[in-house]
Amino acid sequence: MIKLISSDMDGTLLDSYRQITPINVEAIKRAQENGINFIINTGREYPNARGLVEAAGLKCDLICSNGACAFDKDGNLLFEHILDKETVRTIFDAFNKYGMEPALFTTEGRISLLPLEERDTCRTRKDSGTCCCIYGSNGY
Repeated sequence: MIKLISSDMDGTLLDSYRQITPINVEAIKRAQENGINFIINTGREYPNARGLVEAAGLKCDLICSNGACAFDKDGNLLFEHILDKETVRTIFDAFNKYGMEPALFTTEGRISLLPLEERDTCRTRKDSGTCCCIYGSNGY
């Protein structure tokens, strides 16, 4: 007997418009009605993944940010893997050494360390679908 179904989002549940397809929504609901747990595993940050699930009218647990955190169907944090400060410093030093800007991923979304002017440029490009550098659920 099947007790759990787990699925990725991109290239699996989502269509080319980044929406969970109606046939997938129907299959997920049918599985849940039959007592089968359904969970999504995704590289997406929680606010983004949750929004897609809610837009489809679904409720399920989510493992997000490539396994860095998980939330139950009601939005309660189940676990998160946090890097210690020394590891973060080492990573930032490596980015600085090569003149790169890190993007920080949190349970609230992405955080940018870019100057405000560059963020504005990124926002403009983001609207055209060509920028993936920043933004959490609040748009910054």
